[in-house]
Amino acid sequence: MGLITENNQQYYAGSQQFVSAAGTNQKFTTTFDTNLVFGSYDPLQVNYALNNFKLYTAPAGSLTYTEYVSPYTVTGNEIEIAANLVLNTNVVVQLKSTNGGNYGNKDAFGQAVENNYDSYSYIKLDELINNFQIAYVGTGKLIPSCKRTDIIFHAKRGLQEFSYDTLKSIKSQELTIPPGTQCSYTSGLCKLR
Repeated sequence: MGLITENNQQYYAGSQQFVSAAGTNQKFTTTFDTNLVFGSYDPLQVNYALNNFKLYTAPAGSLTYTEYVSPYTVTGNEIEIAANLVLNTNVVVQLKSTNGGNYGNKDAFGQAVENNYDSYSYIKLDELINNFQIAYVGTGKLIPSCKRTDIIFHAKRGLQEFSYDTLKSIKSQELTIPPGTQCSYTSGLCKLR
């Protein structure tokens, strides 16, 4: 909906942490704005390279994470681990990143985290249409009745009009500035003092 729905760990580090119960067939559902892409759990399989994440575990109380390469499945954004996990095992899903992530050997290299940046700045057309229908169409509202196809037509037509001038002018850059740093904006550049 145009807002950040992830916490800082999910958005900036591309990771989400879970604590297991004891037992087998445990399910962990990620809530990233990025969907999980799964090829294989086994690093020796060719399809493993299709994954946009790595899975790590650490025993309770330990900060030493190792990549989890035992069998697991992914359905949508839900990971199911078939093996028996010890109570309070830390399970981390690390999206692949240009810096390799923060867990295990820090080798989760890819673009999943960076591709997610700036996702809060835009709204999907389908979501815009749904919001319009909820807010303006119905009994006692501004528009008593309207076909969804009519709304879609006008939304797409509006995008065409924007594309002539406005949409071409989007230029953005997202920076993480360390705490305590002052920034002044001069001539289109941010200079750190």
